[in-house]
Amino acid sequence: MKKILTALAVFCVLFAGYAFAAVEEFTFPDGKVDLVCPDGWKHEMTDEAIRMASPDEAVQFVFEVLDVKDLEAGLEKAKAEIDKAIGTTTFGEPVEEKINEMPAITFEGTCAEKGLEVMVSVIITPAENALCVYYFAAKAAEEKHAAGIAEVIKGIKPAAPEAVAPAAALTATEETEDTEETEGTEEETAGDEE
Repeated sequence: MKKILTALAVFCVLFAGYAFAAVEEFTFPDGKVDLVCPDGWKHEMTDEAIRMASPDEAVQFVFEVLDVKDLEAGLEKAKAEIDKAIGTTTFGEPVEEKINEMPAITFEGTCAEKGLEVMVSVIITPAENALCVYYFAAKAAEEKHAAGIAEVIKGIKPAAPEAVAPAAALTATEETEDTEETEGTEEETAGDEE
C-alpha cells in the first residue's frame, strides 16, 4: 500500500503511460466487486490495485483490497498511509454509509500543502474483506469532472457470482455428479443383496 500511495504524490509520473479507454468495467476478484472506468479516463491494473485518472490527471482514484475486516482499522491504516505519502492531511469526521448496499465508512479531507481534496472510503465487500478507495483531486477539478467522479462511485458494486467464482461452481457440479454416481452404486448394491 505504501508504494501505491507514494506514487500518487507524483501525478505526472504516475499516469505517464496510461491508456485512454472507452467506458470499461473491471472485476476485482479479491474483493468480489465490479468497478467502472469512465469514457476517456486513464486506467491501470496491477496485482495490487486498480488506478484511474481523469484525462487531465487532476482527479485520481486508487482501489486496493486490504486484509482487514474492521472498518475503523482499515480507516486508520489508510489515513496513516495518506499522511506519509502526500503530507499532513486534515480530515473531517468519518461518516458511516452504504455504497450499493455494502457497509462503508468514509472521511473527507484536504492536503493544503499539495492543494488536494482527499477522500477515503473503506467498504466491506462480499468477500468479507475491505476495499479501500482513495480519491485525490485538485480543488478546481472536482466540478469539471463531477460526471466522471459520480460514474466511478456509482460503479462500485458487488460482482456477479459467476464473475468471481467459476471454479467453485464447477467444483459444486462435480461433487453433485459424484454423489449421484455413488447413490446409484449403493442402490445397485442393495438390489444385488436381495
